[in-house]
Amino acid sequence: MLPVLLAGLFAVMSQAVIAAEATPVRVARLNTIAVYPAHAAPATVVSGSEAELSAELAARIIAFPPAVGDVVDKGATIARLDCRDYELALAAARADLAELEARLDLAERRLERARELTARQSLAVEVLDERSAERTVAQAQIAGARARIERDAVAVSRCVVTSPFRAALIERLAPLGQYTAVGEAVARVIDLDDIELSAQVGADDVAAIEATTSLDFVTGGRRYPVSLRVAVAAITTATRTRELRLRFTGTHPLSGTAGELEWRDARPHVPGSVLVQRGDALGLFVVTDGHARFTALPAAQAGRPSAVALPDDALVVTEGQYGLNDGDSVELLED
Repeated sequence: MLPVLLAGLFAVMSQAVIAAEATPVRVARLNTIAVYPAHAAPATVVSGSEAELSAELAARIIAFPPAVGDVVDKGATIARLDCRDYELALAAARADLAELEARLDLAERRLERARELTARQSLAVEVLDERSAERTVAQAQIAGARARIERDAVAVSRCVVTSPFRAALIERLAPLGQYTAVGEAVARVIDLDDIELSAQVGADDVAAIEATTSLDFVTGGRRYPVSLRVAVAAITTATRTRELRLRFTGTHPLSGTAGELEWRDARPHVPGSVLVQRGDALGLFVVTDGHARFTALPAAQAGRPSAVALPDDALVVTEGQYGLNDGDSVELLED
């Protein structure tokens, strides 16, 4: 009987020792304490296409139909050049063509007559060859005249500087009446249909931005939703930042508007208050099967929310974590 009593007493004492060794802690499921921090970075609205329009021939500027600030359609005239010399050259080339076509008509009739006479042996074969050569020369001269007409027509078409897209004229780069050289810029325009956002963000933030669905450009108290188009594959050495290019999903402010790109991290973060230092690692304790398990968070910073990769229902120790070590038994306190 005594051995049985001693065994029972030993079991009760063991349970009491275990209970005494269990550290009381409070826990919370991750999805009830998780935060999703908001971040911001400087950003500016830019035009995807900003062009300096140049003269394609040497001529004097005689008209600037749009004023600075005007919006013009694709193909609209931005500047008109004095085209009289080129128009005269085109008219002369067309007159030359008409003359050469008349000569070709005469050469063909003379060749046909020569063939008839040669067939009746009333004309030497050498004369027939001469008539054939006359026609060939006339045909070659016509081909050359047509090429000159095409060249002069292209020159005349270049007497008007046009917009390559729907644009706003933001600067005249040459005054009215100035003689421009080939390739000299006369105006600067921006594409109004290719507006996007340029933002400079920390290189380490790019992954979080790519994962989030909450991106906004904020300026003057207004928010404009945007979506990521591309993260430029280069890091600015001095600032350790990367440039992002983003598209507006709705309306957008004017090109040149400055503000901030704001995003909310899609990854769950635990509050900085649950973090503890163990050895060289900063992390948190999660309760599993009545024991505390330390989870190191390499990117964590003391006192700041930290991203975690844990199940939504993970039991995170929120009180009592400072006295814990990995593997300790814990007692969950009731709220």
